[in-house]
Order: sequence, then C-alpha cells, then structure tokens
Amino acid sequence: MYKNLAKAITFGAGLYYLLEFLLPAKIGGVANPFTECYGTVTIFLMVLGAMAFFLGPINLVRGEYKQFISFKKGWVESLVFLVALVMGIVTASFRSDDPSTATKFVKVMSVAYNGLFYGAQLGFYVTSMGLISFYLVSAAHRAFLLNTVESGLMMAAATIVMLGLTPAGDYLNQVILAILPAKLQWLQVGTVAQWILSTPNTAVQKAVIFGACGGAFAAGMRNWLSLERSMEQQ
Repeated sequence: MYKNLAKAITFGAGLYYLLEFLLPAKIGGVANPFTECYGTVTIFLMVLGAMAFFLGPINLVRGEYKQFISFKKGWVESLVFLVALVMGIVTASFRSDDPSTATKFVKVMSVAYNGLFYGAQLGFYVTSMGLISFYLVSAAHRAFLLNTVESGLMMAAATIVMLGLTPAGDYLNQVILAILPAKLQWLQVGTVAQWILSTPNTAVQKAVIFGACGGAFAAGMRNWLSLERSMEQQ
C-alpha cells in the first residue's frame, strides 16, 4: 500500500509540473489553475526538500555514532567526524561578525569558527585538491600513451594548450614570429590554444552536456513512472 501511495504521489507531482509547463497561461479565457497555484506548490517543494535534506545528515550521524560506540574498524574516523560536527555547529551558532559588541564567549566562538572553516577546512580542501591533481596527472599519463590515433590527437592538443597557457608559450611565440612569414603567424601557440579551447573543446563540452541531459531525462522518466523499482524487482 505504501509503495503504491508513493508511486501515486510521485506521478501526480511530476504530472503537475508537466501540465503547468505544457498548458498555456489561459485556456479558453480561463486562467490556468496549475499556474495559479505554482507559487504555493514551489514553497511546499522547498519545505519538503529542506526536510529531506536533513535526513542525510541524520542518517550519517546515526551510522557514524553506531560505528564509534561499537569500536568497529574506522571508529577513529567516526570520532573525528562527530567531534568536528559538534564543534562546527556550536561555533557557527554562537559566532558574531561584529566583535565590538560581542561577549568574550562569542569572540572565542568567532575565533574558533574562523580557525575551523578558514583554517582547517581550507587546508584540507587545498590538500585534497592537490592530491586529486596528482591523480589526474597520473591518469592523463596513462591516457596519453601513443597507442592509438585518438591518444595521439589528445596528446597533441593537451601539449598545445598547456604551452599556450604558460610563459613557455610566450617565448615560443617570439620564435615563431621571427621564423614564420606574416601569412603563417596565426600559427602561434597561444592563438592555436585559444582556438582549441573555443571551438573543438566547446563542441565536445556541449555534446557531453547534451548527453548528460538525455540521461537525466531518462532517469527522471523512470523515477516519475516508478519503473526503477519494478526493474529492480525483476
């Protein structure tokens, strides 16, 4: 019963937005009722989304707390998460942007907040981004092995773009200007790099976005028609 009720609510909500988008603002001189209550429905959706958003942190805290009290593998990380969560909530709740009128406790909370979010969190973020950068370079090295024509084109394009965006490309452009005639000076590294970024790269990005939108539409249709669960049951 509950599954059928959830399917009916999901289908009705999706049907409402579909009809509101497809039907005109006025139907035979009568205002579209879906458009009239669009603002109320949007507010209700925001409230429902806020309630659903809290389910994620609550479930995460429950899982980490159970892992910590049972001393399972990774309980130290769970302890760090719980302590950081409590400290973040407390410091964010009692901090103040105006230290001149704040009490001593609020000033301490403000200093702790800046240390957590602009010190520790920023340091962790920069460190993780640095590690990801090295990982991407390692993956690019494996992808740039000249085994196929596609990898060769990727290697050539990446080399031109990197040279065009670095000071080494400026020195190379001076050499090209001194060697090539005026008709071929458009072959400067910076010019070719900008062309690669603005033309082929833009086309590829739009193709990827188009494919992602198609996949999102298909996933949305499966969720709307409740086909995902029926496929899992099969």
